[in-house]
Amino acid sequence: MRSGSYVVHDHGHYAHLDAFSRVPGAEPLRAAATVWGSVVSVPEPGLVLVGVGRRDVPYDLDLPRALWLRSRGDDGRTLGAPLELSRATVTDLNDEHLFLRLDIDSARLGPETLHVHPGDVIGFGISHPCTLFDKWRVGIVVDGDRPLGLVSFDF
Repeated sequence: MRSGSYVVHDHGHYAHLDAFSRVPGAEPLRAAATVWGSVVSVPEPGLVLVGVGRRDVPYDLDLPRALWLRSRGDDGRTLGAPLELSRATVTDLNDEHLFLRLDIDSARLGPETLHVHPGDVIGFGISHPCTLFDKWRVGIVVDGDRPLGLVSFDF
């Protein structure tokens, strides 16, 4: 068992290698780590720049996968319910930014996800959780939107 995988598993490389998914009656491991980042710019239709980079997420096996969009509320302080972000692809990372392409011509892309604005928040699934823990000192354990506590990553 890899360090970290028994705690959070992942949305990428190791998800398809899960031995439990091949055992009849066994429940496969579920990904349990999401990295959230704020949209910092939408410079052109279909391109979203997010404040998440190589300093924040693992990228050695696969790039992160966009999972959820939470739009900023009218008051500018609250976030809407998470909407599944389909037909979105992370194309690149630099130290502090992630480049996300939205397939704006896709019929499967819901109209609510076509309108991504600075201040909205996007949740990303990661690949290779072992290299996630060395990037953060503290993680928040949540149940939905309810924080349950903090966990320290001491390496």
